[in-house]
Amino acid sequence: MNIVCGIILHQRGDNVMEIWKICRVLNNPIRFALLREIMISPNHAQNVVLAGERLGCKKSLTSQYLKKLAEAGLLSVKRTGRYAVCSTSSLRRSPIVRLQLALSEFFAETHPACDDDAVLAAINALSHHGRINILHIVSEHDKINFSSLAKHTAYPFATLRRQLGVLIEGGIVSTAEDAAGVRTYSLSTNLTKLPFVLVSLALDRRLTP
Repeated sequence: MNIVCGIILHQRGDNVMEIWKICRVLNNPIRFALLREIMISPNHAQNVVLAGERLGCKKSLTSQYLKKLAEAGLLSVKRTGRYAVCSTSSLRRSPIVRLQLALSEFFAETHPACDDDAVLAAINALSHHGRINILHIVSEHDKINFSSLAKHTAYPFATLRRQLGVLIEGGIVSTAEDAAGVRTYSLSTNLTKLPFVLVSLALDRRLTP
């Protein structure tokens, strides 16, 4: 069986899959590594079974991961022949192409052992719709304190603290104290390229680097 996979925009009509759902799929070290194997391979083509074996994955688990990536719109799957081969391609008419290009550049320029942990922390931070809601509110203010943020979100304090902690740990939101000693929150200005693109897509607008 030949499985041809391509990096695509996942669309149903004019609706693009929400970025937090895509991040939820990417938020798995093995799926992330599998996508890397496909994107950095010569001619952007890869034998799926061999890619899985290099990552220590059984064929059945590799197939499950590919299905998840396909459902998120990160892979197109086409069956033909006896061999399993993945190849990448990108649609030219979509903002998600920015994510495809950012992923491709990240995979080409970085070493997994050194760089994946920080990026996966950012992806994890953006993999929940509640955190995206918080991020939208934070991004609308230069700085916002906890009380104001709680009023805007209507989340219980414990929930808001927990979700803010994940955003901070992922490097998406930064904290500081104002002149009165009150802790404030703001959108991080130190985002690397891949998290920067993910945040831009999550906020549905092009940020200024």
